[in-house]
Amino acid sequence: MTNSDRNTHGEIRKAPASRANNAKGAWGIDKGELRWDDAETQFLRSRKLGIYGATRAVKPRTIVEYRWDLKQFFDFVRSREITHYGQLTESLILDYVEHLQSNGWSKATQRKYLISLKAFLKWVERDPACRGLTSFVRVLPRIGKEIRRTFIPSVEQMEMFRQGFDRLVIWGLRDYTAVCVMLDTGARIGEVCNLEPDDFKWDVGLVNLDGKTGERLVPFDLETTGQLIREWMRARLQFAHEDCKKVFISRFGGECSPDTFRQSFEDNLKRTGLDKNTWREHDFGSHRAAFLLHDVPCQRRHASRSATDNWSPKLGDAHDLCPSGEPNQHDYEGACRSLPTQTHDEPSR
Repeated sequence: MTNSDRNTHGEIRKAPASRANNAKGAWGIDKGELRWDDAETQFLRSRKLGIYGATRAVKPRTIVEYRWDLKQFFDFVRSREITHYGQLTESLILDYVEHLQSNGWSKATQRKYLISLKAFLKWVERDPACRGLTSFVRVLPRIGKEIRRTFIPSVEQMEMFRQGFDRLVIWGLRDYTAVCVMLDTGARIGEVCNLEPDDFKWDVGLVNLDGKTGERLVPFDLETTGQLIREWMRARLQFAHEDCKKVFISRFGGECSPDTFRQSFEDNLKRTGLDKNTWREHDFGSHRAAFLLHDVPCQRRHASRSATDNWSPKLGDAHDLCPSGEPNQHDYEGACRSLPTQTHDEPSR
């Protein structure tokens, strides 16, 4: 009997020594084996399960955002002929940061991409299966706080944007209806995409919004928004797939994504002559939240009072819509009814 047949305690091994040696690296990934597609799949799985750096299981929309953000990084390293994680170096990480800064992306977009990359590198650091791989999370520059808005659209600009959609065209009616829902309820664009017919509680005038912060019930105007929703639901019947349960559909009959509306809104900005660099779909919901500042600021739209306060003093003419000078639920609904009359023409067939 040789020494290799005994373990560190001098006892006879129950398995051959060769098997013990093979098991030493059984829980690690060889540096040449973690290719980018596999890395992305395993990272997104950890986000879905809420493990290895994720504080909780994320929603499907967050997975989509992670995939899009990391695509920028994976495309960059592939362009450098880097095919797997083991080839990654500190220099490449810094080159990617410079790439973000010089590619014309806004500061907010750069920040978003870096946050997703940081989460990915932290996953490499914490997943036991990635033992032996180097995490470059400490190479990343410090990611600053979220960039606050310096421009708030006025009520006139909001109305100009809303009226820019051609409601005689089916997709113009869709986008117009979505904007009105966002302005009336304070819904996020993701919550609009998630809407299903059963979410509307017509008997009590409430709609269930389901987004990144969970579900919430908010009131909607039955006479204006409700009429628009009913009209859109009739129009969508001839275009929607049978298995699509969402209220708003894409041009292919399936579910809409936030990017569907972002592209439509960007096209509408060009038609109306509004500045796209100071405009985003988030503005519609924030306008609504600011009008409700004195009643339910946190329940409706923003996660904190300070976020709503950032909008309130900048609304300017928006407060002129409220006769009492202190906007509340009743005043806002009255202001909505004082806007130009909506004529809901039938869309072209």
